Amino acid sequence: MSAGEGAVTTHTPEHLEEKLRADLPASFVKIVDTSANRCGSAFEAVIVSEVFIGKALLARHRLVNKTLASELETIHAFSQKTLTPEEYEKQQAA
Repeated sequence: MSAGEGAVTTHTPEHLEEKLRADLPASFVKIVDTSANRCGSAFEAVIVSEVFIGKALLARHRLVNKTLASELETIHAFSQKTLTPEEYEKQQAA
């Protein structure tokens, strides 16, 4: 059975946050469900992790995508902003 067939899987921002914090590990995660009815099909994410230090944007996104691989099979849209702790601190100070 391929994604989209059979039972519909919905994900919560809390589930995605827990997985990212545990598996990356991320020091800060903010996930917002942007789907029309908050049905878990579209998300925006801000993810802060030391693992991103020295990595290009594409490499950072690949790490997140790998961490959420099974969830992304059923999520329609996932927008992510990946930052190092230093980048996040600078952004918050601005």
